[in-house]
Parts: sequence; C-alpha cells; structure tokens
Amino acid sequence: MTNKQILAKELKKDEMKIGIFDPKMESIIKKWINVIKDDMTYGSTDIEIRINRKVHIVEVSHVDNEVDFIITTPAAYESKYGRKFGED
Repeated sequence: MTNKQILAKELKKDEMKIGIFDPKMESIIKKWINVIKDDMTYGSTDIEIRINRKVHIVEVSHVDNEVDFIITTPAAYESKYGRKFGED
C-alpha cells in the first residue's frame, strides 16, 4: 500500500479526502507516515519529519473536506513564514 493510499484510507473514516499530495510524500518511511496520520485529522498543522536523515516539514492543510500534504525544507519554511519551524 502506498503512503497516499494509507493516508486516504484514514481520511475516508472522517469523510475527508486528499487534495494536493506532494510526490515526495511517497519517500517517507512508515514511522513518519504514522506520525502524520495521528495528527492530520485535527486540523491544519505542520509536522517535522526526516527523509534520508534530513529534516523536512510536512504542511498539512485542511480546505473543506480535502487535506493537502506539502513537503518543504526548513529554509523554505522560514522564508515563507518569517520564522523557524517551532518558533511562536
């Protein structure tokens, strides 16, 4: 089962579906998919993960009944939001 299928199956339980799905999401190991799966249904959030031991951030965004998954680097995240991940 692909990562997209795993997340879609979980979202279907709450009558939601996947909107935007970054292709890099398929390179995430199951450990991190489980972390994303645990946090994704509670609303929009950002989750720090590792891909090949490098830090990345998954931006999980809810729009109506769709959930978007976009992966970004810490530098791109800081550039976009004007702060480092985890800073308030």
